[in-house]
Amino acid sequence: MIYALTGQVHVLQPDHLLINVQGVTYFVHIARSSAFQLGHVQTVLTLQIFREDDQYLVGFATEEERFIFQRLISVKGIGPKTALGALSGTMASEIIKAINIGNVSFLKSLPGIGPKAASQIVLDLRGKLVEDETKSASLPPVFEEARDGLKALGFKPKEIDDALKLVRADETSVEAIIKIALKRLGK
Repeated sequence: MIYALTGQVHVLQPDHLLINVQGVTYFVHIARSSAFQLGHVQTVLTLQIFREDDQYLVGFATEEERFIFQRLISVKGIGPKTALGALSGTMASEIIKAINIGNVSFLKSLPGIGPKAASQIVLDLRGKLVEDETKSASLPPVFEEARDGLKALGFKPKEIDDALKLVRADETSVEAIIKIALKRLGK
């Protein structure tokens, strides 16, 4: 998994950017171009999306954006493009606040989110974001990357968190963490 890219932003469009990292240029889908500057060296936090017929990178300026994006795509009927559209309409903190208070009207006003999707988001995520956000923020980057890898393998977040609690905190390799967690998940 690619956790982040640091390089020079060569092309900046409303929905994507091209970033050159030591001679390799990556195409990254983004929600808001205003978070990045053309020609500057910047770090783009990323998630790699795998589909049957496609794979691509999605980029974020902050951990909070990545966090809410991950939670949104876990909701039935919300895909990566819809989640990016929602993030393009407002700040991640506003989406979290709207979900926690059940503000379906606000969510419906976001690009790509209709009444049914807004209701499903509130139903699935209300009351869960504060707890998950704290958990996510306390994990070192290698553990977060391992968590994402295990999630991509189809394990449920609760199973993953329980398995990762049993991994020693001094593990520094994503591969080692995943290997240990897979042993725990296999039992």
